[in-house]
Amino acid sequence: MSVASPQAGDSIYVGFDRGEWGGGLQRVDLKTGGVTDIERRDRKDLCGGPLNRECDPVTGLIPDRQNEACVLASIGLVHLFTSNGRILRVCGSEVTLMTEILIPGEKRTVGKWGQTEAFYGLASAQEGGFWGITYRALYHFDNRGTKEKEYPLPKLESVFGIHLSRALPGVIVLQTDVNWAVSTSGYTPLVVPLTD
Repeated sequence: MSVASPQAGDSIYVGFDRGEWGGGLQRVDLKTGGVTDIERRDRKDLCGGPLNRECDPVTGLIPDRQNEACVLASIGLVHLFTSNGRILRVCGSEVTLMTEILIPGEKRTVGKWGQTEAFYGLASAQEGGFWGITYRALYHFDNRGTKEKEYPLPKLESVFGIHLSRALPGVIVLQTDVNWAVSTSGYTPLVVPLTD
């Protein structure tokens, strides 16, 4: 589960990661206590998305620095030999696709599952924009979701039993098995921003 509140502070978003069984997103109104399921299904097929609680695990949430009433959500699932993920902007009940990263060597085919990198977490970047981490790379995006830099994941070292790396600028990369209970993805990385 992940939680974030927009800068406006009038609601809380709660993301659920049930791995291969989906997940989804809910918004809690802090004034009324009302809970709203947030979805967007563009197609009628089983996993029509980009945000479908039956198929899309929400793996990370952060406040959107560019829009004070919004949050950013990462979606990610690796199942067997396929990967599916994206980063979304959520404002109230409105869901828009910010970015997807095609898996190297894949060609875009509308409606084909398993062509995009699964994002396992988001973190605000101190210098602006935000970080998104996948099973193979760390990405830095500007506030609009445009990819600015890509870093291959570094080799992790054991520090008091925790596998991590401080090799990348502005972040620590950690290894976790938090998704393993609900997915065949195995160990997945998390990103933690460094502050001054």
